[in-house]
Amino acid sequence: MEQHNRIEAAIKSWQEREQRFEQLIPGTIKNNKHFMKEKLVFLEHLQVRYAGSMSIDERLMSRVIQKEKQALKQAIYPNRVLRLLRDLITPFRQQQQIKTQERSEANNVAELSAKLIRSGFGEANSQMVQQMKQGKESFSIPVSYYPSEKERVDFNLNFKRNESGAYEFTNYKATLTDGSSKELRTHSFAVNQGLGLNQHEIANLLAGRPILKQEPDVPWKSERWVQLDLNDKDADGNHRIRVVKPGESFDLQSMLKKAGISEIQIGMEFEKAVQLLKQGDLLNLSIGKNGAKQSFFMEANPIQRSINIYDDQHRKTSIDQVLKPKVTSTKMIELNPQKVREGKETKKNKGLSH
Repeated sequence: MEQHNRIEAAIKSWQEREQRFEQLIPGTIKNNKHFMKEKLVFLEHLQVRYAGSMSIDERLMSRVIQKEKQALKQAIYPNRVLRLLRDLITPFRQQQQIKTQERSEANNVAELSAKLIRSGFGEANSQMVQQMKQGKESFSIPVSYYPSEKERVDFNLNFKRNESGAYEFTNYKATLTDGSSKELRTHSFAVNQGLGLNQHEIANLLAGRPILKQEPDVPWKSERWVQLDLNDKDADGNHRIRVVKPGESFDLQSMLKKAGISEIQIGMEFEKAVQLLKQGDLLNLSIGKNGAKQSFFMEANPIQRSINIYDDQHRKTSIDQVLKPKVTSTKMIELNPQKVREGKETKKNKGLSH
């Protein structure tokens, strides 16, 4: 694979900066000595920064830069003595600048790595570092997660340089697809949105189920249920997020026991079941009916303060219909008393005749 030309990418970034200045204040870039000095320092820094690890294309680019540097120095410092003095001082200043930049880049990597881990994408860290070394203005990293055999969530993690030159982890787009790669639902999450979701919880959100979350770094605030509103989107095409405070009236464990659901039917202890429901999981419920086991599924419903139950065809039903046996109605036949007596006497007479 051809090595990316880091010097070329950095020069393009500088040219974009020049274009922005020119658009803001037309005519101020050309022959502006202050700007020319900044550009000269920038070009010198590039050559020193990558001197020990240049590719063939980068070495060719460095030779072109050398000519550009000479032209800039003659325009900025017409006096030859001043140029010589500057050439003596420049190497020491460059080394100091490189050390400062290396510390800044290391801090930037450490900060972004921590954000990736908090967001549940720690496995993308090495790819992120490689992309940052290439010096692109922005880049994306693909990550896939499989919540089940029939579902996949594809993430695009988006990074961008800010005005100071440091990279920021801005947002990530999540797309839920089924086994045939048919797109079911997509949503973009801002990193600073404060939800603190992991990949599994995001998959459950995209499936339409609610998640109970504690606001990160704010332990004194109460928990909150968050759920995507599948029937409402904002101007950017993202689903609006519904937020519900749990309250004392929505105790999942009490609701399970009150409904008559047992730990045997859910295949785990109530504490574990409640934990899974809070992270948006769809739990299996095995009920014995008509001498056979039937499978149902259940999920939390914080908006209606209830538990949703679905059959194996994902049709919504109720706890009462699942747990309570059907009562078959018996047809009552009214008998005529006289006919009953006549029937008894007939049977009696037949018995005597024998």
